[in-house]
Amino acid sequence: YFYFQINPIYTPVGLDSLDIHFEIVENQIVYVRKIHIKGNEKTHENVIRRELRVYPGDLFSRKKLMDSYRDIFMLNFFENVIPDVIPVSDNEIDIQLEVFEKSTGQANFSMGYNGAYGFTGGGGFEFPNFRGRGQTLSISYQRGLNAGSNSSSGPFYPQNYGSQNRAAYQSFTVSFTEPWLFDTPNLVGGSYFYTERGQGQGNYLPFDIQQHGGSLRWGRRF
Repeated sequence: YFYFQINPIYTPVGLDSLDIHFEIVENQIVYVRKIHIKGNEKTHENVIRRELRVYPGDLFSRKKLMDSYRDIFMLNFFENVIPDVIPVSDNEIDIQLEVFEKSTGQANFSMGYNGAYGFTGGGGFEFPNFRGRGQTLSISYQRGLNAGSNSSSGPFYPQNYGSQNRAAYQSFTVSFTEPWLFDTPNLVGGSYFYTERGQGQGNYLPFDIQQHGGSLRWGRRF
């Protein structure tokens, strides 16, 4: 009941008190005519519309409108989301959602140390709203920083078995997630990793272990 009214009725009680009664007039029910979205310069409109809980032709529901606002804001693609209700006629309204986009890409760098590989370092990138389609792409790379620091008679023939004779190591990972496959509430994703490891002590190859693999995942929103 978008046009409802609340009328307070005051009734004096004695000399120092009063009763307050609220009269609620629901008036006519209204329907949603159109839903307008503005402010999305990068994000595709369907990424926003698929989070809506209210649709054109529905009876207007303030709860469904606020649930839609919450779900769009929780995407974390926007600094702010402003819903507005625009009266059109006695029994119709339009809904306008104005979004304010923000930068969503992230970069990270890390450094550590362990006994097997010595100092390690790396970094990665994550794109939560990849191509404005709500997809997530992430890439990361790690490397043993001490690899190749040994003094040796050849490129891969270590003579020094001291603390600097660390194992060679590097790792690469990429993953991709599509949260709404073909605009249906089905999530699909996949990841791939590649790792190379060396033994360090007396190892005559640059890398003696190579591993690669991946994973696939599927989920559905209920």
